[in-house]
Amino acid sequence: MTKHKPKNKSWQERFDASHVFDIGSSLSKIPGFAYRQREGEDFPAGFEERRIGLWLDKKYLNLLITLFVLIGVILAGRVIYLQALRGDHYKALAEGNRTKTERTVAPRGLIYDSALDLLVKNYPIFSLKIIPASLPRLTSEKNELLAKVASLVKSDSHFKGQPNIYQYLVDLVKQEELPPVLVVAPEIDFETALAIKLESDLPGIRLEQGIKRKYLEGATLGHILGYLGEIRPDELKDLNDQGYYFGDSIGRAGLEAEYEDILKGQDELVSTEVNIKGEEQKIVSKEKVKPGTNLVLALDLELQKKLTQSLAKQVKAASGKGAAVALNPQTGEILAMVSLPSYDSNIFDNRDNAAITKVLQDPDQPLFNRAVTGTYPPGSTFKPVVAAAALAEDIVTPQTSFMSTGGLTLGSWFFPDWKAEGHGRTNLYKAIAESVNTYFYYIGGGFEDFTGLGVDRINKYARRFGLDSPLGVDLPGESAGFLPTRSWKEKNKQESWYVGDTYHLSIGQGDLLVTPLQLASMTSVFANGGKLFQPHLVKLTTDESNEIIRTVEPVVLNEQVLDPGNIEAVRRAYREAVLSGSAISLQILPVTSAGKTGTAQVGGDQPPHGWFTGWAPYDQPEIVLTVLVENGVGGNTSALPVFREVLQWYFSR
Repeated sequence: MTKHKPKNKSWQERFDASHVFDIGSSLSKIPGFAYRQREGEDFPAGFEERRIGLWLDKKYLNLLITLFVLIGVILAGRVIYLQALRGDHYKALAEGNRTKTERTVAPRGLIYDSALDLLVKNYPIFSLKIIPASLPRLTSEKNELLAKVASLVKSDSHFKGQPNIYQYLVDLVKQEELPPVLVVAPEIDFETALAIKLESDLPGIRLEQGIKRKYLEGATLGHILGYLGEIRPDELKDLNDQGYYFGDSIGRAGLEAEYEDILKGQDELVSTEVNIKGEEQKIVSKEKVKPGTNLVLALDLELQKKLTQSLAKQVKAASGKGAAVALNPQTGEILAMVSLPSYDSNIFDNRDNAAITKVLQDPDQPLFNRAVTGTYPPGSTFKPVVAAAALAEDIVTPQTSFMSTGGLTLGSWFFPDWKAEGHGRTNLYKAIAESVNTYFYYIGGGFEDFTGLGVDRINKYARRFGLDSPLGVDLPGESAGFLPTRSWKEKNKQESWYVGDTYHLSIGQGDLLVTPLQLASMTSVFANGGKLFQPHLVKLTTDESNEIIRTVEPVVLNEQVLDPGNIEAVRRAYREAVLSGSAISLQILPVTSAGKTGTAQVGGDQPPHGWFTGWAPYDQPEIVLTVLVENGVGGNTSALPVFREVLQWYFSR
C-alpha cells in the first residue's frame, strides 16, 4: 500500500530557499530601506528568514506627509466643486437621463390703452433646443443625429446666420461647460418645426412652443412699453426658482420690466419618466398653464400719437431731443408720455442685431427716457413754487410789489431781467404772467432791507411739491432730480453759498434739476387745488377672461401741499399768463387754460431749453401738459406751440 503525503506541506517545504526570491539585498540599495534578520525566533536549523523593513528618516517622512496632505486637499476641493458649485448642473443632467419635461410657455399678459385698444399681442413660435444628457454617447452617432437635424432645417435665418448649420450644431455640443438645455434657435419657421416634429427618432432634440411679442405701436410707445431680452446665464441661477429657463426672455425696460412678475404667467410643465431608449413610461408630475395678467393703462393712445407728432416737429428744428408728459391732475394718471428720439420695441423681440446696434450707438441715446430719467434746469417754470413759498411764509401778499428796472446789482454782480428796460411795478400776478426775474430775486434771496426766503426755505417747499425725490411712477429708472444746498456746495465745490446762488435758484437756474414728470406733477398741485398725486400708467389689471383683478386707486403723496388760499393765488397768476402775459396765444383754445413758460440756460455755447407747463380747462382741470424742447431757445417759441396745438386738437375731437 502506497503511503499518501499529508495535504499540508512542511514548514521547510513551503519556504524552500530555492523558491524564495531574496529581495532584501535589492531593496537595501534604495535610500531609506533595509532588511534585517528576525531575532528571538525558533526556526528550524539552517533556515534564515529575511524580513523587509521600512526605515524612514525625518526628511523623507515630512515629504510623504506633505504629499498625502496635498492629495487630500485636491480631493476635498474637487468634492466641494462637484457637490456645492456644480451639484445642480450634474443633478439636472442625471434627471435628464430618466425624466423628460415638456413645457408649454404661458401666454404673457396683454397691454391695452384706456379705450381697450390692444397695444401688445402674442403669437406662437417654435424654438429648437438640445438636451445634452439625452444625446447619443458615441461621437459618430451624435454627429449622425446632428446631421439629420441640419438636413431638416428649411431656412438658416434663425440660426444666427450660420453658413453651415451642421457644423454649428457640432460646435455647440462640443462646449466644455454644457448647460442642461442648449438653445439652438430661439425661433424657427413652421415648416422646419413640422419636419422635426414628424421625426420619431431624435433623442436629445426638443421642439418647444413659445410666445413672441408684437408691439403694435412699437415706435410710438417704446419708452412706455419697453421690451424683452433673453436671460443671461449669470442671471439664471437666481431666476430658475421663479420659473425661468434657458432661452427665456424677461422684461428689460418700461412696463415689461416694471410688471414682469405679473405679466409672465405660469408655464405648463409635464414631467414624464422615460426608459433608456427615451420611451415614455408614466407621467411623474403636471403643472397647469396660467396666463399672465393683462394691464389696462390710463394712456390715451390717440393723444400719445398727437403729442409725439407735434413734439417731433419742434425738436426737429432744435436739437432733435425733447419730452412731454400729460397727466390727469385729479388722479395722477398718465395720459401720454413722450421722449424723443424714441425706438421701436420690436427690434429687440425680433433680435434685429443691426437695428439694436444702431440704437445702442446713437449719440442721442434713443433708449434714454427723458420724461422720467432726464433731469434739467426748470427755468421760470419753477417760479410758482418760490411764489407759493413766499406766501406761505408771509414774506409777501399777492399785492406786494417791487420795482423792476431791468435787474438787480449786488456788489460787482448784475442779475438781469429778460427785458432790459424792466417791467415796472410788479406784484405776484404780473411776476408769474410776465416771468419777471427781479420779483423773484427779492422774495427768494432778499435785497437791501428786504429779507427773502433763503435757500433752506425754498428747498423746504420745493420738496413739498415732490421735487428732489422720486415720485414712484410705475416705470423703471425714475430720477430724483436735485435741489442744491449750502452743505452740498461746500462739500462738492469747496465754496460758500452766496446770495447770488439763491437768486439763481429763485428763477429755476443754477444747479437745480427736475424731470419733466416732476414738473408736470408740480403743476398738477396748482391745477387741482393742492394735492400731490403719485403718477401712474396702469389703471386696471385683468385675467385671461378680462375679469378685473385689481383697480389701481389714486395714491395721494401730500393731501394739501399748501394752504388753499395761497394755492389759489398762484393759480390766478398762471391764468394771468394766458390773459395778458407770455402765454397769451392760448386764448384761441376752445376752453380756458393756464400755464407758464420757461427758458432754462444750460451753459456753454448751447441754446437754452424751452419749457411750457399748464392745464385746461382752468376751473375744472382735465389735463396737465408739460413740454420740454432741449435747446429749444425759448419756451414760448418751441414748447408753447406744442401745448397749444395738442390741446386745440384734444378739446376739438
